[in-house]
Amino acid sequence: MAKAERLLTSSEAYLAMFKFLEGYYERTSADGVGALLGDLQLTEDGKPFDSAVVGDWQIAVRKACGNDDSSICQKSCFLLTERSE
Repeated sequence: MAKAERLLTSSEAYLAMFKFLEGYYERTSADGVGALLGDLQLTEDGKPFDSAVVGDWQIAVRKACGNDDSSICQKSCFLLTERSE
């Protein structure tokens, strides 16, 4: 099987982060994580319940994908491995 790697889009990374936090909450029932998930949850029109989250997420993505050597994108932490047959 060959592996192809690609970077996640900002939207895909957001959904991955949400799923990660959701799994953590299911295992721990941490109140703070539950409250955060409530703010991050998407409405039917695809926007977070807490409108401030959009700006916060955009800032986090810009910081993560900065040009310095410590950025997440430079370290390829958002690489997704897809297996093709």
